[in-house]
Amino acid sequence: MNVLLWSVYFFGAFLLQAVASPLLAPLNLTVLLVGLFGRAAAHVYTDQHGFASHRAEYAASLFGMGCGLVEDLLGGGLLGPGMLTKGAIGLLSAVIFSDVLFRWTPVFGGITMIAFTVLDWFGETGALAVFGSLPVVFSATVLPLLFQCIVNGIAGMVIRPGRFGIA
Repeated sequence: MNVLLWSVYFFGAFLLQAVASPLLAPLNLTVLLVGLFGRAAAHVYTDQHGFASHRAEYAASLFGMGCGLVEDLLGGGLLGPGMLTKGAIGLLSAVIFSDVLFRWTPVFGGITMIAFTVLDWFGETGALAVFGSLPVVFSATVLPLLFQCIVNGIAGMVIRPGRFGIA
């Protein structure tokens, strides 16, 4: 996997997420980035070894935890919920897209990105509700979640393996 290309994707996702927030709803491009990295890692290790080894899962989890750490540090809130959810998304995407369980289709790619977005929302909002000092109003977070699910679902359908340097 091309490290330079993925570092450009990494910084581009954080830059785009910070700058562009249409309709006053924040984008959640890091979930999309981690899911695509897990899918690419599983695909690369499957092509190299004939099967997706545990190295793909480790690589995807570490990449997800790195994205979550940067997101937690930039957010200024609790340290840890982003690392936990992004690491879990990396692990799940490497396992799901290992060509053993499922093969990629546009519909399945969109459904998994929506599920990963909801998983990230549950993890981060739940951690803020339990460990945060301010109360969390769940009804106020549902509209941004819906927008994030739509954006990530469409991107999960459009970005197929082999496009944009993603294995």
